[in-house]
Formats: sequence, C-alpha cells, structure tokens
Amino acid sequence: FIGLVPSCAIATLALRHSNQISKLSPIKESSEEELNGKSREALSFTVACRDNYNRRNLLGCGICWFLYDIALYGTSLNLPELLSSIFNSESSSKSLVSNIWHDMIVSSLAIPGVLVGLCSLNRIGIRKLQIYGFIVICVTSSLLAASSAYGVDDILLLVLSCLLIFSLNWGCSFSTYILPMEVFAPTVRTTFHGFSAGIGKFGGFIGGLIFSFLGEVNISLTFGICSITSLLGVWMTHSFISTTKCGTSCSRPASIGDSDAII
Repeated sequence: FIGLVPSCAIATLALRHSNQISKLSPIKESSEEELNGKSREALSFTVACRDNYNRRNLLGCGICWFLYDIALYGTSLNLPELLSSIFNSESSSKSLVSNIWHDMIVSSLAIPGVLVGLCSLNRIGIRKLQIYGFIVICVTSSLLAASSAYGVDDILLLVLSCLLIFSLNWGCSFSTYILPMEVFAPTVRTTFHGFSAGIGKFGGFIGGLIFSFLGEVNISLTFGICSITSLLGVWMTHSFISTTKCGTSCSRPASIGDSDAII
C-alpha cells in the first residue's frame, strides 16, 4: 500500500503540470504532426488523449500492467503460504524444512526466466513476448489450479510451481516496462509510461491483498484467478496495443519489436 503513495503523488503533479502548460499555451486543435510525435513541443495529457491511438495504447499498457502485477505480486508476496497450501504442509519442524527447500527451488527459477527473457526480446519482439508471456502464465496457472484441486503428486506440483515463477519472470516482466516506451511518441512517452506504471502498482496491491486471503480459503481458486487475469492480458494486448502508428514517428531501437506491429 505504501508503494502506491509515490506513484499517486507523481501522477497528480504530472497531470496538474500538464494542465498548466495547456492553459499557458492553449492548443485549439492538435495537428496530426503533433500527435504523431514529429513536433517535440510538450503536449498536455488531455490534448494527447484526444488521439485515439494514444487512448487505446494507454488503456492497453495500463490494464495489462495491472493484470500482470496482480499475478506477479499476488504470487511472489504470498509464495511461502501458497506453497504450504499446495503441499498441505503441517506445522512441524520437518514440514518447515520442506517448505524452505520448496521455496528456494521455486524462487531460483526467477533468474533463468529473466535470462531467457533477455534472449527472447530481439527474436520474438516485445509485443509478441507479452502475449506469449500471458499465455504461458495462463496455462501454468490453470494446470496448478487443476492439480491442486485433484491432489496430484507433490513432484508434479513442485514442477508446475517452478514453471509459474519462470513464466512470471520471462515475458511480461520486460514487456510491461518496455511497451509504453515503444508505442508512445516522445512528446507523451514519460507521462503515459508513468500512468501505466501507477495503474500496474495498484494491481500489485490488489493481487497481494486478494491472494493472501484466497490462499487460506481455496488454493485452486487463487490460481484460477491468476489464469483469468492472464487470459484478459492476452486479449488486451492483442486488441489495444499497437506499434504501427508510432513506428513511423518514434525514436526506438530497430532491434526490438520492429516486426511486431501485427501478429
């Protein structure tokens, strides 16, 4: 909850500052050149949002970051409790040692996920990487939900838990940060990136709160929600995020996502 305070404060100040710029230098109608980013003069938030491209991508980037952080923070912050519920551990010294080993093994998969994600950026493209990342999270969460409900072997549950942590740190952990810099013009990039990040951190707060409660009630429902949010992330990315228009006007690396405008 405390982490929301800086984001909300910065978002409020940025919005107020952009509105002051708009009042000092009123813009009756925004030209296509300005909205495409060819003009380097600062645009207010309200003026930039008049463009349908900016509105759709802001909605897509913000909501996708929100959905991803629900799964990421909900799982990461409650990982010991989730693993304890998955393996039906009892309060004993032996179970405590087992929980520690489970936690160490599962958490260690985050590093390979990050490394593979770095190698995938140039090969897949950032937009496709986000879609594939959400798909893998959705499939892994669904398998975990079903396995927890039907009580399968502990080894399989441990493998699925490792795959979930790997997938959470593979695709979307990069794309949610990079996509706002890819799709928005330089005139609005920092403002829209900040708004997207603020929406995402609110999702982290919601995820940590909900998962801590559901983990004690029904572990299958917890991973079911994680699967649903990831499925929504696939749809939001495919339907709302596009780099087609910005590709002709934004200064961005040629090696990341250039062939990624359309799936």
